[in-house]
Amino acid sequence: MSPSQKRLFLEKMTYHLPHTTREVLILDTPHMRGRALDLGAGTGKYKKYIVPHVHSYVGCDMFPGENIDVVTDVHDLPFEDDSFDTVVCTQVLEHVERPWEVVAEIARVLAPGGRCILTTPFLESYHAVPHDYFRYTTEGGESLFKNVGMNIIKLEKYGGVGVVLAEMWKFAFCSPHDYTHPGFFRRNIYRVVHKLLCTISNHPNEKSLMYANIHIVAEKPALV
Repeated sequence: MSPSQKRLFLEKMTYHLPHTTREVLILDTPHMRGRALDLGAGTGKYKKYIVPHVHSYVGCDMFPGENIDVVTDVHDLPFEDDSFDTVVCTQVLEHVERPWEVVAEIARVLAPGGRCILTTPFLESYHAVPHDYFRYTTEGGESLFKNVGMNIIKLEKYGGVGVVLAEMWKFAFCSPHDYTHPGFFRRNIYRVVHKLLCTISNHPNEKSLMYANIHIVAEKPALV
């Protein structure tokens, strides 16, 4: 994304609060700096949003891939303490068996004053890639970081009722994890309905009971 494109995007987001992980991540670029770890990077689809704001980038996942620099178990990271200034972890915690250990590892590898940008689902359909264990409320996500001594900078919900319904529609009729190719009519009807539901979705507020995902920015305390 070029500087002019980012400026237009941010101007748009002044009136349209984020519904997607991509939008959340773009708005969080001010929290990115120094050496960055993209934890559970998958295909590395968010790399292009991270790289312009950091000095170096390390993509890490349990499976090898084009944008993956380190293949490892995220419960036991092969990095020294205080190695990174930024950790980005998007839609990963639902797939790990012991999320408290993963968050403890994030805290360990972050340098003092470093920040973690994390998103994870609350209301989303089952998607085993390769496993699917948990869903998170805002309180649940907050407790994981507080229990390892990190300070919460931002704690939000994103993706309102329309997005929740759109995601349920997607997984019911055109799941990305169903490898049978949908027909022309099914595929295009899905696209129209999905876009409509996302368009009319509200942004969940503090009291919302239905929301798609949670978004956390947490900071490792600086040394005194």
